Amino acid sequence: MLMKFLGLLELIFAIVIGLHLLYGMFAKDTVIFMVGYILIRGIIFTISSKDIASIIDLIVGGYALLAVNGTFSNPVVTIASVVWLSQKGIFSILFGH
Repeated sequence: MLMKFLGLLELIFAIVIGLHLLYGMFAKDTVIFMVGYILIRGIIFTISSKDIASIIDLIVGGYALLAVNGTFSNPVVTIASVVWLSQKGIFSILFGH
């Protein structure tokens, strides 16, 4: 049940971050909170399990942090990041225990 909840949370975060980066929707503080969650989770799971998905989460979170702050933003990278987070969320919802 926890995996399904975390998957739903990740899917919501992907949508909000993507809409903010592509269209300027949602408050910057809200998006930074969501990006912080992704970064912290990526750091924790990279240290504990060292799996490739956590490393990619860390990269996606780092990119999103840079993009939200206006340092670096690319629509193609943003869409790839949203697709990555969305597919992880959907798989967690469908197959999580």
